[in-house]
Amino acid sequence: GVVLRWDPAAAAAVELGSHEGGAFAVTWTHDGQAVVSGGRDGVVRQWSVTSAGSSVELGRSPGSVLALAGSANGTQLAAGSSDGALRVWTSGTAAPRELGRHEGGVLVVAWQPGGPTLASGGNDGALRLWRVDGEPIQLAADRSEDPVLSVAWSPDGRRLATGTRDGAVQVWEADGSAVVQRRRHDGAVHAIAWSPDGRQLASGSDDGHVRVGAAGSGADLRELRATGNSLRALAWSPGPIGLAGVGGDGTVQIWHFDAPDGEVFQRRGEWVRAMAWSPDGLRFATGDINGRVQLWETRDGREPVELGRRAERGVRAIAWSAGNRVATGHNDGAVWLWDPGRDAEPVRLGHHHADEILDLSWSPDGSRLASIGGDSVLHVRRCTTDNDVPADLLGTLALDGALHGVAWHPDGEQLAVAGSSGLYVFAVSGRSPEEESK
Repeated sequence: GVVLRWDPAAAAAVELGSHEGGAFAVTWTHDGQAVVSGGRDGVVRQWSVTSAGSSVELGRSPGSVLALAGSANGTQLAAGSSDGALRVWTSGTAAPRELGRHEGGVLVVAWQPGGPTLASGGNDGALRLWRVDGEPIQLAADRSEDPVLSVAWSPDGRRLATGTRDGAVQVWEADGSAVVQRRRHDGAVHAIAWSPDGRQLASGSDDGHVRVGAAGSGADLRELRATGNSLRALAWSPGPIGLAGVGGDGTVQIWHFDAPDGEVFQRRGEWVRAMAWSPDGLRFATGDINGRVQLWETRDGREPVELGRRAERGVRAIAWSAGNRVATGHNDGAVWLWDPGRDAEPVRLGHHHADEILDLSWSPDGSRLASIGGDSVLHVRRCTTDNDVPADLLGTLALDGALHGVAWHPDGEQLAVAGSSGLYVFAVSGRSPEEESK
């Protein structure tokens, strides 16, 4: 449960503190100056990322902390735990308020965009809405016999969609006054996603179907068939109307609703292990277990362009930068850079990992690339816009335990890594150790 802060230029880690038994939930504070974590020990703690060892224990619960979410304005923090309690901290107050309880663990917590309402979903099958700018009032409670697995607010915060293990999808008014839409799948609903404009709602299920409905009327617009027996994740493209889905068997499908048959592609046989939309939503990159990297034009459904195949090594991670470059991480620990706009060979970056790549993340400006591997090592590289220029290694650090994910803070100055030993938070310089020493 260790929480560390690292400056790659100094190649040193500072332990901020730890949770007993591991950290289960993490969120940034609104100003980016602190991280709040919850762990198996039931503690909710706020850590300063600018002052090593500085932390504040916000509270404790009898059970593990399973879910955390900060409000959009940064004034409130919600925590759900395995004892069923939902607690909220407000800036300027020392102790949290307990809004209420679920009869089982709180699995999902989500704040209304721009609003004062908090949604919680529990292992008891209950959805509850809470208004936290006054007395804690339960606005709605609709119980199923199965856990609430997915919750998603519409982009404008006016409606809330939920999916449960028994296949039910419901859309609520934000004030909890009514269920305005209902649909049902024949399997557990693991994925719910609103379109970026909030006009459509997609749900994916273990029955292998994706259903897309009109957000206003609730009318079914289309039903899409996944190749496998389950649908585990859905993602709308950031540009033209398109939807990507990942099945339980690792198959990826993209549907473009302007295409004649609706479906742009599906990849069978060669399991796709990683995928990423381009920033403009017009293209899609995939990597499969045989090391093949492909680029898909989502507008017209044309056959994909194979960017290349790297030594038959499977692709484990893929990330598309703001500068329109694609990074891929492979089973052999190598990281490759591809430029879809140039007819050029990809570049293998130096300082490869000793084990497979687990995750990749570009900084918001596309100038730096972070990678983590099965060797429990983090690398941070500076990548120029010219693939012909070798990338500089800004820092590398061996961490404790298995690593799971890496992500940049929106300010591009901090980096978080999640692992079995806890959360690591790093202050990242844009300069190499050699430049810092000058």
